[in-house]
Amino acid sequence: MKLLPLAWSVLMVVFVSRFAVTQSPPVDQHATPSPESSSLTTLLEAKSAKVIAPGTTPGAWQKMHAGGFLADAKKAQKNVEDELKKWNRFAIVEEEARADLIIVILEWNEKAAMIYQVDKMLVYKGHGIPEEGTPPLWKGEAKQERARDVPARIVTGMFRKYIEAAEPPTKN
Repeated sequence: MKLLPLAWSVLMVVFVSRFAVTQSPPVDQHATPSPESSSLTTLLEAKSAKVIAPGTTPGAWQKMHAGGFLADAKKAQKNVEDELKKWNRFAIVEEEARADLIIVILEWNEKAAMIYQVDKMLVYKGHGIPEEGTPPLWKGEAKQERARDVPARIVTGMFRKYIEAAEPPTKN
């Protein structure tokens, strides 16, 4: 059991160092699937998922005077998990080893006329922590367009639409 905190520490270092955003990438609101058909098969056959949000910021989600909210990794993770539960396609699991998919949600703030949130979702094959350099099976990015927008929910919806569009039609 003492290996679990060590595994989480390693996971956090790998993901934060790999995806830390100092100057955030351009936001295009588009999702990009991997071109490999085996990636799509993995996504379609998955039954369970583990959601990870590196970079937890305590005390976040306090309204800012500039009209936006502070990024909050825990809230982003909860929003993704809630959307996945509503969808009822994947069982949410606690251990990476039991998850068919590892879903990483990254959230940061950008400032233009106002401060707004941007979320990026990366979906990897599960059953362990993805190794450095592993390409995601799917990735998408969404930004807060209006005050009520929740980018974590938007990008989860993009993922859902991609999966549903790729599914073969059901026979009645």
